[in-house]
Amino acid sequence: MTGADPVRELLHAHRELCEQAVDVLDIAAGLEDAGIGPESAARYRHADVFGLAEELHARVPHRPGAPGGPPPAVRRRTRAADATRSALLHLVPVAVLALAAGHPAAPALATAAGTAALTTLDHPRRRPNPAGARHGGARPQGSSPAGRERPPAGRVVRPSGAWAGAGWSRLWAAVGVSVVLVVVARGSVGFGVAAAVGAGAARWWVGWARGVGRVQVGSAVTIAEFGARMRPVLPVAVLAQVVLAAVLVAAPRGGADAAVWAGQGALAVLLLLAGVVRVCGRPAVAAVGVLVAAAGVVLVVLRGDPALAVPAGCAVPVAVLLPYAWLLLGRPGSHRPGPPA
Repeated sequence: MTGADPVRELLHAHRELCEQAVDVLDIAAGLEDAGIGPESAARYRHADVFGLAEELHARVPHRPGAPGGPPPAVRRRTRAADATRSALLHLVPVAVLALAAGHPAAPALATAAGTAALTTLDHPRRRPNPAGARHGGARPQGSSPAGRERPPAGRVVRPSGAWAGAGWSRLWAAVGVSVVLVVVARGSVGFGVAAAVGAGAARWWVGWARGVGRVQVGSAVTIAEFGARMRPVLPVAVLAQVVLAAVLVAAPRGGADAAVWAGQGALAVLLLLAGVVRVCGRPAVAAVGVLVAAAGVVLVVLRGDPALAVPAGCAVPVAVLLPYAWLLLGRPGSHRPGPPA
């Protein structure tokens, strides 16, 4: 950068982001998403991205906005409703397998039914865009400062390509989850029900992590502070999933107990991690993780070790997704306002 004011060009390129940002951290997250790191910040005469974001925020006039978003009690009820619906929909392949017990096509029918239910119905409730709400009165609905048409606050518009990509990811993730649930339920319908309950709990914790991230984006002063606040979020959710799995299979069942518990725990954690990765903007990665787990489960079953199928099949995806999800949660850009993925 050789110009007298190197920040001006950057402001021109990211003016819409700077004008619509809720706070400095939101601008820093947007710059981070655009690939601007510490080295790039140095070219703009700043030590880090946050300092650069502060200058961009200071150069753009902002009007005070009303605080937005539903109160905590409403958010908890919404998460509970999403979790309950998710658990019920994950019961679909288990129920179909039980109803068609003895029929040679029962596993295929159960997998198809589960895929259809999870693809078409298992969507978190859409809520108004918090960023638009927090800007309440700052700009007329339907317009942007640059004169381009903009959707009213609360309305979600996705590019067609992105929507298609998310749809395919959701489909393949549903296929993978349904396959694993069918394998679990073939061993015991009760274990299939327990796995569905674990899926509902995973949806609850994904919503909780997403909510914590949005709150911290608005309250953390620096990116480092944001990362420090988010660091314990995923371990807490994973621990809760493991404890729930232990409770669900607490009754002694002979020598199979260890394998059953390991399978329930691995599947519950896998669904949690896939959900976190999905809402952090990586639905394709989440779908691949679930599909790899399903393929591993099927391979172990075909080798004649059904008791070890779920823990063995889920082990590698969980080991890969765990650090990846943890890193994503610590990035402000993963929590920018938007709809559930």
